[in-house]
Amino acid sequence: MIKKKRQSILLGGQGTLEYLFVLTAALLVIIAAVASGNGPVRKGLESYFAGMGDKIGEIANEF
Repeated sequence: MIKKKRQSILLGGQGTLEYLFVLTAALLVIIAAVASGNGPVRKGLESYFAGMGDKIGEIANEF
């Protein structure tokens, strides 16, 4: 009996090792973008979390 090799749906059938490699590379790119001094990603995250903090404060003041 010949068993078919089950293909992963991630990355078009690539193996787990390749998937982990791509995931690690993507994570390193995100960390590098956030760690950049005054880059646009860092400024965007700062404004996003500042806005979210303001919204949480407004909701907390309603109660």
